[in-house]
Amino acid sequence: FQAEDGIRDFCLSRGLGDVYKRQFYMYSLESFVIVVNRAIDRVNEHEGGSKKGVPKQLKSPLKKQTEQEDGQLKDGEEAQKENGDKEQDQDGEANGGQKGEQLEDGQKENGAKLELQQQQEEEAEEEEVQVLSPRSLRKRVEKLTESITFESFNYVRRGLFEKHKTIVSTMLCLRIQERQGILTLDEVNHLIIGKIELNSPPIPEQLRFLTEMIWSSVRALESLSVFHGIAQNLQDEYLQWKKWFQEEKAEVADLPRNFREISKFHRLLLLRAMRPDRLSSALVQYLADALGQQYTEQSPFSMETTYEETSPQIPIFFVLFPGVDPTPDVERQGAKYDISISNGKFTNISMGQGQEDRAKDAIFQAAKEGNWIMLQNVHLMESWLKLFERYLEQVQETAHPMFRCFISSEPPPFPSMKIIPESILQNCIKVANEAPQDLKANIRRAYAKFDDETLKKSSKPNEFKAILFGLCMFHSLILGRKKFGSQGWSRVYNFNDGDLRICADVLYNYLERYEVVPYDDLRYIFGEIMYGGHITDNWDRRTNRTYLKVLIKPELLQNAPIIPGFKSPDPAKFDYSAYAKYIEEKLPQESPIVFGLHPNAEINYLTAQTEMIFSTIIEVSGGAGGSGTSKKDEGVRGLIDDFKKRLPKKYNIFDIKEKIKEMEPYTIVALQECERMNTLLKEIDISLEELKLGLEGALNITDAMENLSRNLQLNRVPDTWEKYAYFSKKPLSSWFNDLIERTIQLHDWTKEMIMPKSLCISYFFNPMSFLTAIMQKTARLNNLPLDDMTIQTNVTGFKEHEEIQNYAENGYFIHGLYLEGASWEPGPSGNDGYLIDQKLKELHPKLPVVNVIAVRTANKKTIGQYDCPVY
Repeated sequence: FQAEDGIRDFCLSRGLGDVYKRQFYMYSLESFVIVVNRAIDRVNEHEGGSKKGVPKQLKSPLKKQTEQEDGQLKDGEEAQKENGDKEQDQDGEANGGQKGEQLEDGQKENGAKLELQQQQEEEAEEEEVQVLSPRSLRKRVEKLTESITFESFNYVRRGLFEKHKTIVSTMLCLRIQERQGILTLDEVNHLIIGKIELNSPPIPEQLRFLTEMIWSSVRALESLSVFHGIAQNLQDEYLQWKKWFQEEKAEVADLPRNFREISKFHRLLLLRAMRPDRLSSALVQYLADALGQQYTEQSPFSMETTYEETSPQIPIFFVLFPGVDPTPDVERQGAKYDISISNGKFTNISMGQGQEDRAKDAIFQAAKEGNWIMLQNVHLMESWLKLFERYLEQVQETAHPMFRCFISSEPPPFPSMKIIPESILQNCIKVANEAPQDLKANIRRAYAKFDDETLKKSSKPNEFKAILFGLCMFHSLILGRKKFGSQGWSRVYNFNDGDLRICADVLYNYLERYEVVPYDDLRYIFGEIMYGGHITDNWDRRTNRTYLKVLIKPELLQNAPIIPGFKSPDPAKFDYSAYAKYIEEKLPQESPIVFGLHPNAEINYLTAQTEMIFSTIIEVSGGAGGSGTSKKDEGVRGLIDDFKKRLPKKYNIFDIKEKIKEMEPYTIVALQECERMNTLLKEIDISLEELKLGLEGALNITDAMENLSRNLQLNRVPDTWEKYAYFSKKPLSSWFNDLIERTIQLHDWTKEMIMPKSLCISYFFNPMSFLTAIMQKTARLNNLPLDDMTIQTNVTGFKEHEEIQNYAENGYFIHGLYLEGASWEPGPSGNDGYLIDQKLKELHPKLPVVNVIAVRTANKKTIGQYDCPVY
């Protein structure tokens, strides 16, 4: 049991570096042997330390080694005493041989007694081993298993980033419960993969509040006995299901009557299918119930506890995060051993150019004299780290017992970058004491960069305090916005504390130079130069400017609201400590509205978080649960047969060209689309046939076949198919259904080379080619220069393209567009509609049919038009 648990946890941790592409997630087998031994020793200590009834084979090697060393020390003392006695005997021989003989006889007698005593102790210990009853042995094994599991998990967790801790605890929990028989493999796979039913029937009319993806997921749950009949129950009790579905916290709300008593794990499966945005919250509670609170709530970092695990051969590696400095913790621990900078026993070096020789000398001196050394920001010295690796190897062999080495480094800007040598990371105790990233923690940390003296030095203290507070809020909001993904920022930007400090210096200088506060200038410098220097996307730049427009304004001095429910305090009545207290007591609870986002943004964020958790688990595990090979192959064969049966036929380009009467722009687009679709269909057909032959033994299984088989099992689009396909993030089952819909549109178009009255723009490999064709067609008809043409879109009153009876008078009708971050309100009596705010839980409302026309650039409508990107 001990070996199995240790191997399981070690293999789990070794996979983290490959999947997260985090170089810092590296662990050696030797370190895990130490962790397992420590877990065994803690069980022994908890049982009283006497090890009564503990078999020798259940004692850890560390304890055995200590006992052996104690025994060797005792034997050495006895030998030394014996040698001393012999010398006395030799001196005494001159005075009388009889006395020496008596002493020698006494030594022999004592030696015999010592051997007899040791033999009796061993026999007594063996007798005590016999006392362990099967029940006692089982209890001890359970304690050892629990101790090894938690110590291994805690060792790994201490070095993990916050966003990865839930993932590791989930993997551990699922593996344990599956092995114990609490969960079945099929149930675990349902949770991890998020299975959906292929070719599910249309959504019933009364369940239109569900999406097609949710309906397919619910249908897939029917394969589990617990959820048998759930699809029909949804239709019968749709009002109760709709009420539960729309609950803000569905994970704790009452389910409809027939499913109210399902287990907590089966509730997770239901959330996975219907409310994935609430699954991450429910998962944390499930882990706490299944494993214990200690697996979900980590104790604050303790330098003293961590120090106990160090040695001259085991350094501590700190991962640096904004607002976290490990130096004070190290200094406080050193003070307990009279090690400090003042007495020369602690050397703290911030690495940079020119520090190489000083660091080398300090390492060797500290190892020789038993001092401590801390090397900070080693990520700045990538070329020197190879030498540092060698220095550590040299000094650790003969280092003083009190020698300790502490290392700190920022995470690399790109996860796949390798900065620190692997041997250093494997031997280190890694500490990732990441600061909280919520809004209150961000603004608290931002404001802490300044002090009362900073606020008092300005000749315009009220203006400086008010604008600085607004600047800290701005800094905190744009950092917190990152967690909302692409709805927060289109790209990832590394805003940092240096931007905040420099902006504060600019604010001070401008207030000292000008009588009237130049708000426009400040907003421009903050938004376009300092923070704006990071931003590369024009839409993000607009967001940044909007924040500054709201936060940096004269009304800050007049209690103006800066975020919903939070006003700027009166600077004349507030000093530094009053501002800090105001943050702690008055800042509203964090929500998307605080960031200027719709509540739906949190749904997207939480759903993406759920997908990230389980997609990572799939990659770490090398797939879903491991059933038998034959069973897996059987499932893959079934998928191959289904896909091949439904795979559309390729288009006969020669037949299509024979039907063409005139080679116009639209016709060229149709031919291009058919050719690209043929290439994709050919690749799908060949790869499926090869995999089928490989499973039958007619062909050797290649890496490409294995990857295809794995992707089919995990409901992912294979890379070889994506290479020839269109852009899509859908899972394989939905992607394949979408492929069929695309071929149907092309078939309707090319059957008689008669264009449909409206085309789905999302079904094109290259949508821009069709929009260009509209401009070319219009330019030829009206004899206009193509270079001066542009596209204008007019949203029509047609909700569905089936309602269209005639072709567009100008341009062409398109459909298949969806909105994100807004909804569309149709105009009265078929008149033009307009954009409105999103409706709650309606994440991607469908846009009505759009009439795309080509106009000259000068004639394009701009008034009453909203310019937004289309993906």
